[in-house]
Amino acid sequence: MKIKKNIIILLAAILSLPISAQTVEKNKLNFTRISNDELGDVYSLGDTLFADANDFNKFPRVILYNKEAMEYRHKTLYVEKYPGEIQEQFAIFPEGKFSTWASKNIIYPKKALKKRIHGVVSIACIIDTTGHATHITLENQPDELLVKEATRLLSVMPAWTPAHFNDRKGNMSCILDIWFELPANAKKK
Repeated sequence: MKIKKNIIILLAAILSLPISAQTVEKNKLNFTRISNDELGDVYSLGDTLFADANDFNKFPRVILYNKEAMEYRHKTLYVEKYPGEIQEQFAIFPEGKFSTWASKNIIYPKKALKKRIHGVVSIACIIDTTGHATHITLENQPDELLVKEATRLLSVMPAWTPAHFNDRKGNMSCILDIWFELPANAKKK
C-alpha cells in the first residue's frame, strides 16, 4: 500500500517578484552541486547552506537549509518516506508584495530626478532564518544614486517570515528588483 504525501508549497514570495528576476536568480549566487548519503543530491552555497537538486531544477526559487535541517528533510522525503502531511513554505514578505512596499518607501534621489535617471536595481540575496537579507550582491546597477537608495531601502525592509520545512527553518534565495520610475511630472532637460 502506497502512502500518499501532501506537500504544501506556498508561492507567495515567488508571486511578489517579477518573472525576469525569477529566471536568473539561482545562477547569481554561485551554487555548487554535491551528492552524499546524508544530504542526497544537493546544491550548496558555501559549506553551510544546501538546496535539494530536485527542487533546484523544478522551481525558480529554492529554500536552503543548514546541514542538520537538510539531513532531516532528505530523510523525511526520500529515506523514511514520512507518512504524514509535509509542509514546506517559501519566505513571505510581511506587508504583501515586496514591490508594492518598495514603491511606497522609495525616496527618489533628487539628483537622479534632475538628471532623469531611472531603471531597476536588482539585488540577489538570501532571506535567512531570521527573515533578514544576507549574501547580498548587486546584480543590476543603472546608476550609483539609485544603488545608494536601493541599499537604504534594503536596510529598512521589515523582516520576512522565514521559509520552513515542517518545523525546521530554512533560507530562501531571491532577487529583489527595486524599480525607479520617473514621475509623469518630472522636468525634461
